[in-house]
Amino acid sequence: MRDWCLVIDAESSEAAGRIGDGLRDQQLDLEVEDREARVLCFAENETEVRRLAGEVRHRLQQASLWDKTVRSGHLLVWSEQLHRYVNPEHPDEGLYGDDRGLDLEGIHWRVRIQLASVFASGRVRKELQGLQQRVIATGPRHIDLGATDASDAEEVARTARALEGVSSATPAELGRLERWWLLQRKSGNYAVQPPGGQWGTL
Repeated sequence: MRDWCLVIDAESSEAAGRIGDGLRDQQLDLEVEDREARVLCFAENETEVRRLAGEVRHRLQQASLWDKTVRSGHLLVWSEQLHRYVNPEHPDEGLYGDDRGLDLEGIHWRVRIQLASVFASGRVRKELQGLQQRVIATGPRHIDLGATDASDAEEVARTARALEGVSSATPAELGRLERWWLLQRKSGNYAVQPPGGQWGTL
């Protein structure tokens, strides 16, 4: 589980790499984001992530990787409502959007937008603009947009690929159970999860 995240903002991309190398032998669940100059360390709960923060600082100080390497650090928690990491004390209000303006019965294709980072969702969400109403599912590193047919899906994918923070946008035809899940949403049954818990399994 990656419910909590310790974000270590480094002074540079090179510094982030050095921090990551210095922590890899600690058997931590971590990711180094060179472009964003930061290191992400994940934990299951708040108690664990706060303990982790102390251990990470101690480890980096021992390895002389704290001063002039770490710029700042903060904690984030995963929001099931917003489908992204948020500040636990001041969670953002914005959502990806809803499907009130989307004809779900006409959706037969999906375009999966893979995010370049777990923190790119806010940036991509702002840039979606006219595609907001097409959002049919979200996850830590992806946003799924609905499309009517193959040509519509390719056009949506082409638009999405041009957005900053998007690593890829791939069209795919929906399977029978995936279509059923969408229609369940149309009827107001939001408790039903996508088939297999995620898209792309059928």
